[in-house]
Amino acid sequence: MNTQDYSDKDKISISDQKSDEAVKFFDAGDFEGTIKLCNEAIDLNPNNVYAYSMLGSAYASLKQYDLALQSYDKALEIEPAYSSVYFNRSLIYSELQQYDLAIQDYGNAIRYNPHFKEAYVNRGNIYFRLKKYQAAFEDFNRAIDNDFKDVLAHVGRGNTYAVLEKYELSLKDFSKAIELDPNYDNSYIGRGMVYLKTGKYDAALEDFDKAIELNPNNFFAYLNRGRVYSQKNKFKLAVKDFFDAIELDPDSDDAYFFRGCAFCELKQYEPATADFEKVIKLNPDYPSVYYNQGIAYYNLRKYKRSLSDFNKFIKIEPNNYKGWRMRGKCYQRLGDEKKARADFVTARKLGWKG
Repeated sequence: MNTQDYSDKDKISISDQKSDEAVKFFDAGDFEGTIKLCNEAIDLNPNNVYAYSMLGSAYASLKQYDLALQSYDKALEIEPAYSSVYFNRSLIYSELQQYDLAIQDYGNAIRYNPHFKEAYVNRGNIYFRLKKYQAAFEDFNRAIDNDFKDVLAHVGRGNTYAVLEKYELSLKDFSKAIELDPNYDNSYIGRGMVYLKTGKYDAALEDFDKAIELNPNNFFAYLNRGRVYSQKNKFKLAVKDFFDAIELDPDSDDAYFFRGCAFCELKQYEPATADFEKVIKLNPDYPSVYYNQGIAYYNLRKYKRSLSDFNKFIKIEPNNYKGWRMRGKCYQRLGDEKKARADFVTARKLGWKG
């Protein structure tokens, strides 16, 4: 029997059945099957808003974002107050780093569902990424007002408090998140970071250990445990953690930088310079990399190469006496006492006590 043989009432009923079946395919991870069923449902009933919504989610799961957006747009054309579609479309905009559009859609999701706590949390995370901390704080507060047991809201607010250096309030939120869900690794990462910033290294180490126990693939756990080991002068353990972090994220400038610094402490200057070169390749504006690379080359007695790095560091931080002092030492090694004395004079004016 062809679809034209059905009555309009039957078409709508069968379309709804196909939509329901599509949900089962989606939940089973069969996104191609979901797409097939949704298209069949839409053929039967072009106003099946749920089919368009499911179609968008299936395309999004396959990272076919243009098709997903088209499906969500159609769903909202049929039902402009469909809050979950705004939410799902905002997830795509976030993935595409189109944050203004994502914020707008989260706003619409909240407009049609004022208790949509996930929308508050996600919008708060975008505001946090954009360094709009007050807006982020307000969204996390709203999410917690809607559900005090929302773990992600406490983690988001804890991160915001930490950036604002309100460490006691930050610790309170992270600890609450851990109380609510002891198996969520990022709560331990957040609390561990506060302990790291406040010099409580043993407590930080415990939290990063726990995060790795819960999730052995958590990049931030290895990166920050390595930083704790460096603070405790356990540089071999630090290097090992930075190796693990780089294996998980080969494009992390932080991981290469901190590993380079640990290599320097171990007087392994050749691998240190290789790491610093990698940092510069990934991020030429990385803070302090030229200074640390200059130190490594200086210890390798490559004074001209070291001089070049300190020149770059001085351009970036002209009021930091360390760059002038080390460039003066390079000039000394290269036999240019006049330039060395001039740099030492500048370094003393900037606070060097040597």
